[in-house]
Amino acid sequence: MLAYNLLHETYYNCSKAVLKQVRQKEQTQPIRTNEKTKFLTCKITNCNTNYFDLNIFAFDIVAISGIKGYLKTCEKVHLALNNLSIDDLCIVFNGHHEYFRGKIVSIIENKYDIICIDYGNILQNLTADQLYELPDVEVFHIAPLARRCQLYAVDDLNQSKAIEEIIKTIPSAEYVTISIENEDDKYLFVTLIRENNAIVNKKYRSDDKNIQDKNEVRIIYLYFNLHSGYISYALKKSDNGKHLTLTTDVQPGESTCHDDHTIDYGVLILLPKYFLR
Repeated sequence: MLAYNLLHETYYNCSKAVLKQVRQKEQTQPIRTNEKTKFLTCKITNCNTNYFDLNIFAFDIVAISGIKGYLKTCEKVHLALNNLSIDDLCIVFNGHHEYFRGKIVSIIENKYDIICIDYGNILQNLTADQLYELPDVEVFHIAPLARRCQLYAVDDLNQSKAIEEIIKTIPSAEYVTISIENEDDKYLFVTLIRENNAIVNKKYRSDDKNIQDKNEVRIIYLYFNLHSGYISYALKKSDNGKHLTLTTDVQPGESTCHDDHTIDYGVLILLPKYFLR
């Protein structure tokens, strides 16, 4: 009973920490698992050195239209300069008759760098007269719509090459197609297909088996040893979909977990996905 109570208390505390973390951290709109295998029409909105951002037409177009319409017509009040800090949300004016939802990422000598959270691009060296309060209305409660992506099964070096050589050159008017192969807390890992049916991944795909886990699903379990009462966190990686292998140090004979999440002398309890973030 003592061991059971200890396990229950530990899991309860873990759950509280998870919920607190989820509330504090912004999350992008989720893509449901059964939708990841579909081909999705997208527009690329931004490129960085090792990732690119896009909007998914089926999920984002209605929300983006609503946000853009409201940004044009809503009453705008300048932000209070004495109260600004990193990560503050705002409306940002780009100087070309366009307004966007933004987040402050840098403040240096009264100059501001703002990321446009629905597109992924950063507007640099803005002045305070380009920043406005973000009204507390329902349309602005939508999670950021920029989907941050990397090419699936492509290593870091080739990722950068693909972005520089191809993805940056894709015209803004071109619609691309993606298939979401996997995701983590930072990126969607996608197969990217152009309008001419060229698959961008093919040219840059790597066969290096040491590329870190874009092909594996990472899960965290709470491990409870029934024999010793030992409790720890166990980071698991899927092997063939049926067996999971512990990556933490455990006693001999306790290295394999089957579908029922039990191992020799122990029990594994699945923690929420958000615990990884």
